[in-house]
Amino acid sequence: MPTAEGVDVPRDGFGWAILATLVDGVDARRSSQDAVPGGDGKATPVGLIVMDKYLPGQHPGDLGSGADQDLSVAQ
Repeated sequence: MPTAEGVDVPRDGFGWAILATLVDGVDARRSSQDAVPGGDGKATPVGLIVMDKYLPGQHPGDLGSGADQDLSVAQ
């Protein structure tokens, strides 16, 4: 999601609580369009939300382990 330079990505509120109940792991951080999968290559700041969701019996030991599970959703 586009964001202004210096603005932190919120990790609280009702929407965040609902999201956390639907997935196995969720995190948010600042990034830029040139560093995210599917970005436009510019240095425009964005908020990045990373979610992990696993099928029953397919749950790895570490959540958010970066197991090369990339999915980018363009706006």
